[in-house]
Amino acid sequence: MQMAQELVGPGVDVISATYVGDGNSKGIFTAFATSLPMTNGVVLSSGFVTPIGAPAGGPVMSANTSGGSDPDLDLLSTGSINDAAYLEFQFRAIGTEINFEFVFGSEEYPQYNCTSFNDVFGFFLSGPGIVGKKNLALVPGTNIPVTINTINNGVPGPGGNILNCTSPGPGSPFTAYYINNSGSTTIEFNGLTTTLLATQTVQSCQIYTIKLAISDVSDSALDSGVFIKSNSFSSEVVTLDITSDPVFPACPTNSATFTANVTNGVPPIVYSWYLNNSSVGTDNSTLTLNNLHNGDKIFCIINSFADCSGNKVISNEITVTFLPYTYETLNVAICQGQSYVFNGITYTTSTNAPLDTLPNPPGCDKIVNLHLVVNPSIQATMAPIGPFCIGDTPPSLPGTSSNTPPLAGTWSPPTINTSAAGTSSYTFTPDPSVCALPVTIDITINPKIIPTFNQLGPYCKGAVPGTLPGSSTNSPPITGTWSPAVISTGASGSTVYTFTPGAGICATQTTMTIVINEPVLPTFAPIGPLCQNSTAPTLPGSSTNAPPITGTWSPAVINTSTPGTVTYTFTPTAGQCALPATMSITIDPEITPTFTQLGPYCKGATPPTLPGSSTNAPPITGTWSPSVINTSNLEVLSIHLLPQRESVPK
Repeated sequence: MQMAQELVGPGVDVISATYVGDGNSKGIFTAFATSLPMTNGVVLSSGFVTPIGAPAGGPVMSANTSGGSDPDLDLLSTGSINDAAYLEFQFRAIGTEINFEFVFGSEEYPQYNCTSFNDVFGFFLSGPGIVGKKNLALVPGTNIPVTINTINNGVPGPGGNILNCTSPGPGSPFTAYYINNSGSTTIEFNGLTTTLLATQTVQSCQIYTIKLAISDVSDSALDSGVFIKSNSFSSEVVTLDITSDPVFPACPTNSATFTANVTNGVPPIVYSWYLNNSSVGTDNSTLTLNNLHNGDKIFCIINSFADCSGNKVISNEITVTFLPYTYETLNVAICQGQSYVFNGITYTTSTNAPLDTLPNPPGCDKIVNLHLVVNPSIQATMAPIGPFCIGDTPPSLPGTSSNTPPLAGTWSPPTINTSAAGTSSYTFTPDPSVCALPVTIDITINPKIIPTFNQLGPYCKGAVPGTLPGSSTNSPPITGTWSPAVISTGASGSTVYTFTPGAGICATQTTMTIVINEPVLPTFAPIGPLCQNSTAPTLPGSSTNAPPITGTWSPAVINTSTPGTVTYTFTPTAGQCALPATMSITIDPEITPTFTQLGPYCKGATPPTLPGSSTNAPPITGTWSPSVINTSNLEVLSIHLLPQRESVPK
């Protein structure tokens, strides 16, 4: 019975079990990390099972057991049946099909391939719907029994005949299901099959008998074995699993939906839902429940049978488990004029009552009690700033207000921009932690003014210059300093003087070019020499320079009363870049011209010409008046000589 129970799995109930054969030819095994493609199950052998775990190629498994022949195996073989062993049990399957997995192994491989030593085994099923006994140990997809000659490497052993391997049917021998195990250190058999599947349709809950048998053929040497996987002898089972949304444990919720998941069910499926063992559901694969409580239990039953005893399929049970809420007081302070939204309601006054449920990932929502305090607001104040000059480097805006105590805050814009002239508004917003209202100030950026001045100069070299003005002619005047600070007239030429406005004055630098001229020497047409006591000309009031230089003479008039040379000094009028100049004027003494006496002449005679120059040395030239001698009248003529300007006659 124990071996039968080891084999069966879901959907199969064992009613009774019998083992026939040598006691050493059966066993329940585990085979981890071996060459056997199966880890646990039941093994039956035509020899003893204990040596199976030895290395292949070691001492040959060739036991002569107490097992004899078997009529069912005899039908599968052409040779004598020896050392037979079989497990037979009755069962019922809840489904309409049974399946189990097995592996066949033998020491006959490969030397006795295609010989009469064709060790055999069979899984003989009998029961409703089956005529006689049906062997389930078949090559997959065929009705050919699994034997040494039907599954091997395709090469006959010494003394073998390939016809012994091909005669069972098309495709034999089936090499694809063969494993060469000759190099194994964990399983004795030289050859194994892959894991094969035995399957058969049955009638649900009817009693069937299966006989799992193996034997040597033609002799008792070189044993074989069959391995049947634990719990693989199974039938399709209707399963019912329910899930919930949300998955419990979960945060508290008003409703939850449960879904039934059925496998292998045969329609129509009727669902019955239960809450705390009371029917609540209709014939539907889903159920939504409201107002659930901690500890509520939900399960489902369907009309399919869970076993052959008439028990219905019952699902797993889901217990409603709510995770705890977190309770919290939310302390909020706002300023007068502000608002706070809580639970969809806008509050503008102090309150200590509202409750709300707020998300609190990754845990459940938390229940929050609002404690709202509205603090009075004060007006932030700020001292005036500016004005500034365009392009100036402005100071940083103060980080605190001028209130007492000061309020910290931020500005918008954050810095003063002096790149363009005009007036801009800057808003100081106190920190949110302080209940204070913003303040806005206007900061003016002035354009830079160009200072203007009355032009100084030009000056004469060496003259005493004017003082550079300390303020401009603008209105209001712009004060500042000059560089150089004083006007120098020590050298002629042009000098640039730079005016720099005083600190804090929005004005640009400006320059003044002052010219220092080289003094000019006045020039005059010479006067004289003059005759003593002659009428002297007036001394000229301006020079012959271009432009003329005006001034005064000293002495102011020419004196001809005394012979000699006198120096007259010309002093230029103030403001003209000119030097004093002198003119020497000579006064010659008077000379009496002498002539050789002419005449007397007869009346009517032709007189000579009056001489044009005197007998003085040097001669004095001049003119006579009358200019000719008249002899038409008897008289004595007095003729006067008028000397030319070059001479100074008396």
